[in-house]
Amino acid sequence: MFVYGFSVLCFCYMMSKLFLSASSAAVCTGIAYLLSFMPFVLILSLEAVLKSSLKLFVSLSMSSSVCYAFLFIT
Repeated sequence: MFVYGFSVLCFCYMMSKLFLSASSAAVCTGIAYLLSFMPFVLILSLEAVLKSSLKLFVSLSMSSSVCYAFLFIT
């Protein structure tokens, strides 16, 4: 969880440097964070069809990798 927290912190810092106004940065960061969950939804629905190399590539996304790990833990 420490690594996930650190990656989210780095993601927020990266997004804050891309924008000049705080309101547009908050909206775009929220949307980008929610979009980072989308590969996990695809893995969930197509798990039997996907190859392990594609699953490994999707696990590079910070949110999808944590969701994928929690799926195997529970």
